Amino acid sequence: MPRIDWQYSSIDKAAKILFEINPLHRKSADEIKNYIIGMATTYAMNSDKTNPPTFTGTAGFYVSFFPAESLDYDYGVEVTLMPYTVEQYLKSKGLM
Repeated sequence: MPRIDWQYSSIDKAAKILFEINPLHRKSADEIKNYIIGMATTYAMNSDKTNPPTFTGTAGFYVSFFPAESLDYDYGVEVTLMPYTVEQYLKSKGLM
């Protein structure tokens, strides 16, 4: 099982925004967070550790892998939102 450092990933913020505009048939932001973690973990298990690729989520997010800064982990990750997701979020807040 790959050891992934989620500490600086912004996953909580991404899950909150995704839940507001695209809940993916999930009941909470925590369920979306667990969905993202599960998909990324599965993807990491099937990737080449020497060249970790970027995972593209299917519902408005990306999970980017990079070499971990600590020997305690195999990868560090960052969760980012796709431009369409950001646009929908801004529209939902009346900011666009």
